[in-house]
Amino acid sequence: MAPKSLLDALNARSPAALVEPIASRKSAAALARLAGVPCPDFLLVLVDAQLHLLNLYRLPRAGEGVQNFPLGAAVRLAIEAQAEGMIVIQEREADPVPRRPDLELTSSLQRALEETGIGLVDHLLVCGELITSAGGLSLPKTALRKTGSP
Repeated sequence: MAPKSLLDALNARSPAALVEPIASRKSAAALARLAGVPCPDFLLVLVDAQLHLLNLYRLPRAGEGVQNFPLGAAVRLAIEAQAEGMIVIQEREADPVPRRPDLELTSSLQRALEETGIGLVDHLLVCGELITSAGGLSLPKTALRKTGSP
């Protein structure tokens, strides 16, 4: 019987990935590899305030730029999951250096999520062992803070 979701597939491959916090770029990239999301699709990772995995979604992409990212669907999925944070991961075949469309997507995600109280934890570009963050974000070493918290 085939897995019902990316979460089921991940649980079958690595149950520990479902309980360990996603506390670094490397652990987020490893999660993308375990989930098996192909280039150029996006992996949407929804987390709680302690960066524990709530759910994963593969979001197909039609091309470069923010217009090819299903922004509304990503925000809706985060709200439905009662997520407190979102990580977007893109696998690249070559060159993980952020380009203008990556930076525009990061900016659009931040604006869209700001209204919901959900934080954009990071937008990662992964190419083999190289991992970069679009927009200069970085995974926090501590749990997410609610908007307005010190």
